[in-house]
Amino acid sequence: MEQTIMDLTYDIIVICEPYRNLNCDEWIADQEGSVAIFKNKNRISPAIRKVAVGKRFVVVTWGEICIVGVYAPPKWLAEKFEEMLEEIDMQLERQTVDGRAMIIGDFNAKSEVWGLHREDMRGRILLE
Repeated sequence: MEQTIMDLTYDIIVICEPYRNLNCDEWIADQEGSVAIFKNKNRISPAIRKVAVGKRFVVVTWGEICIVGVYAPPKWLAEKFEEMLEEIDMQLERQTVDGRAMIIGDFNAKSEVWGLHREDMRGRILLE
């Protein structure tokens, strides 16, 4: 997997459900190993710095940008989903100075806004 990632032309990659943990400085995973952020060491760009690691999310800084990798399992109820979003929001408030942030991942959410034919509770929560 690491070699495949390094062959790509991307600086940063967020991987949901990686099923393994690479033991290197360029790989930062959440507490459960369900999402990771990987910095391609073959690309010339800023290093990543771990800011926070939670259940199903990881927060790093990459230069002046805060990046959040997220994986929300489909079995989660609304309360658990909203708790995770609140934790992420608190981390972003602490880390972003000028609001430069990217939140990337699999929210297992549905909405017509992103091309699906129906909307679910998670889609509505994210759009609020």
